[in-house]
Amino acid sequence: MEEINHKIELSWDEYQLLKSDSKKYHNLHRSLLEYMGYEDEYLITRAGLKKLKRDDLVTIVLEQRNMIRKLIDDLDPLKRDAHIDALDNLYMDKGKE
Repeated sequence: MEEINHKIELSWDEYQLLKSDSKKYHNLHRSLLEYMGYEDEYLITRAGLKKLKRDDLVTIVLEQRNMIRKLIDDLDPLKRDAHIDALDNLYMDKGKE
């Protein structure tokens, strides 16, 4: 199979826009995989998190908070209470370490 290479010319502004959009897409894709990350291979590792900028980490935390709220709000009352208790226990136990 023959590989075809195409070249296009872009202005510097167009290049910067594409570069910025590519970064936004990458970050959105990473966040989506993080949300879906039931398996460890989709989760950002501790080392990966340490490489992120503070603003990126803040964005991830705020997005995850919103997602957790939405998921808990969508549960029936008994499950909602159980999950809230589990979250309380998780964070209360962390303070004892």
